[in-house]
Amino acid sequence: MKTNRKNTFKDNNEIDQSLIDNSEQINSLPPILSVKQVANLLQVSVHTIYRWSSMGELDSCSCKKGKHLFIHRDKLLDQMFSGPN
Repeated sequence: MKTNRKNTFKDNNEIDQSLIDNSEQINSLPPILSVKQVANLLQVSVHTIYRWSSMGELDSCSCKKGKHLFIHRDKLLDQMFSGPN
């Protein structure tokens, strides 16, 4: 059974303010992130990150070396907040 996640932001201004408030924390992250770091940053599960990767959603910001998935922080944030191309 699927459940819908409740959107905790009221509008784009609130999202922008949240990013500004957390920009120091985001910039303190290394430029290459692990799956666990990305999951914590985006507040989703590790399984969601792997699912997005298998669906090709992270192709433009990630690379796989063996069984390890690495994600470029800045490319990820650009992709997440600019929407589909």
